[in-house]
Amino acid sequence: MPTLLGSMGCNNRQTAFAHAYLSNGFNGTQAAISAGYSARTASQQASGLLGNVKVQALIRALQAEALEKNQATPERVIKELAALAFGDLRKAIEWGWDEELGRTVVRAKDSAELDDETAAMLAAVKLSEKGVLEFKTHPKTEALRTLAQHFGLLAPDAVQATQITFVIEGGPPLVRDG
Repeated sequence: MPTLLGSMGCNNRQTAFAHAYLSNGFNGTQAAISAGYSARTASQQASGLLGNVKVQALIRALQAEALEKNQATPERVIKELAALAFGDLRKAIEWGWDEELGRTVVRAKDSAELDDETAAMLAAVKLSEKGVLEFKTHPKTEALRTLAQHFGLLAPDAVQATQITFVIEGGPPLVRDG
């Protein structure tokens, strides 16, 4: 498990634990087992390892290295969430009444015409077996909720499945159905 960081003063098992902890979704017990600790004592070992200053520093450094490698800056994450939250489907498709055909027509814009934010908003575009073009967007409500939580806009009791409450400084809460 070599890394550009070395082991930062951690022994082989501690280093193996840090890598396993990050790769398994932050499950300390499973990371301890993966690093060679006994399954019987893995939970206690994980607790001790996570309290170890050197292991903590290695975990933070590995996370920073992974973020840099993937160019996952806080600004980029917020920009992607904003694209999902505020994306406008009208930038990807056009629809309207066609006098000549006597019906509403829908036309997808060429993918080369889409800006990055509009493309990010689209989860899937497919042509069904019946020739129907289907668009699926990422859930706006989840992205809005995540952004609102990040910026401290949600009232503590506002986390509900179908409603988001934005608290605007100096005014009453604004409620928008999800």
